[in-house]
Amino acid sequence: IIGSGDVIKILFSDTENEEALVVEIQECYVIVVYDPGVCKYHLVNLESGSIVISIDFDRDICDELNARVDDWEVVDAKLSVSK
Repeated sequence: IIGSGDVIKILFSDTENEEALVVEIQECYVIVVYDPGVCKYHLVNLESGSIVISIDFDRDICDELNARVDDWEVVDAKLSVSK
């Protein structure tokens, strides 16, 4: 996945509600964005535009995802941008 432009579907627990009786699982589509200014890859939520996870260049994206989220997969997707 090293590079930019890969779309990834991630599933993760809603950590803000860990004390609740039912922990909600969040589904999110992100795109990997290369940011040389801060030497990080950002996983940006395609729906909101917010950064979900930032990963240092020297770390493996797959390893970081395995450690931080419940499940993930690379998906085939076409990004359509409109004004």
